[in-house]
Amino acid sequence: MKNLIMYEYAKNTKEGTMWMISSAMGGSFSYEKQTATGYYEWQTTKSNLLALPVKKNKQWTTTNSYEEKEIRKIVSTKTNAKTPYKTFTNAVKVQIGKVSAKHYDYFVAGYGKVLETKNGKIKYQLIQRYKD
Repeated sequence: MKNLIMYEYAKNTKEGTMWMISSAMGGSFSYEKQTATGYYEWQTTKSNLLALPVKKNKQWTTTNSYEEKEIRKIVSTKTNAKTPYKTFTNAVKVQIGKVSAKHYDYFVAGYGKVLETKNGKIKYQLIQRYKD
């Protein structure tokens, strides 16, 4: 079953631009933030989901939310990311782990992470965005 995610823009703060991410199924939520150096899970700089500035083939090692090391790589800076909310045409596609894992995050300026796929299946996708 797909996890349908709703993003709520949580304003610019002293820590950076923040989003609240919640499950459309209810119950769970998390925060993510963007700073000058990257897009992170909130309250940590260990989990760098997208290293900035964006440049094709840029690669970095980070720690995921399970405290495991993972390699990430920007494989495209202008790709399509189709979500129930809308189709984005200038998404940044980030490979997670080895190419054989077929695991990708998609980021869009002003929206943050809008889509995650693994083995061609949707893990997370933006379905609604609440504005201030």
